[in-house]
Amino acid sequence: MSQYTESGVKTFRTGAAIAQYLRVKTATSLAVAGATDVELGTMTVAALAADELVGVRLRTAQGTCKMVASAAITAGVTVYAAASGKIAASGSVVIGTALEAATANNDIIEVLRHADVGQAFTSQTLTADDAEGAGNTILPGTSAAYVDAYTNDANDFIVLPALASVENGFTITIVGQAQGNFEVRTPASSAEEVNSEDCDGTKEYLFTNTQIHKFIKIDNTIGWMAHGFSALGAVVTAVVPDA
Repeated sequence: MSQYTESGVKTFRTGAAIAQYLRVKTATSLAVAGATDVELGTMTVAALAADELVGVRLRTAQGTCKMVASAAITAGVTVYAAASGKIAASGSVVIGTALEAATANNDIIEVLRHADVGQAFTSQTLTADDAEGAGNTILPGTSAAYVDAYTNDANDFIVLPALASVENGFTITIVGQAQGNFEVRTPASSAEEVNSEDCDGTKEYLFTNTQIHKFIKIDNTIGWMAHGFSALGAVVTAVVPDA
């Protein structure tokens, strides 16, 4: 029988011991939410073992909530999802605003949730190069990458983040403003795919300069789907990565 709740707190069964105020997610049972998870809510009490029935303060509940910091956080800043059910002062999934300061890991602080939790907008400027490195690799959580140059020639490339480091559906917009075309790869030896082709260097995705391409993670098995647009907004022919 279907049901609903108006209180903002709902009971779930745990899959393991979980501390109070941690962010949690659920499939068949409660589990700690990770850095790329939009959580179900926060634990109202601690669970000492698996298979316990506990209350979860839903993320849609009115008012503020208590959360666990992963490190120091300044009062008034935007906080983000962090590993192990905690929050941090940076990340890719926006949670809300810290109403109190945290001075160390495991501090419990009051948080005002934002109405629209989800992917944050963060940008990065890259230079395509002939070897994978910090200057040509998109960081996990980056939602827009601006490629302003290549180092050598059109064989230079930029690198997408590892699939496991971003959530399903995560979208990266790449803007090409280099002096010419360049390539897009997945991390070396990862066997991760773009448009159903292994792009870890076995093959590459050709990026035509001045275009804008969106890369959307499907899941850890299928990989990325990519499609592009001209500067006028016209849809360009789908790119099939090749050697």
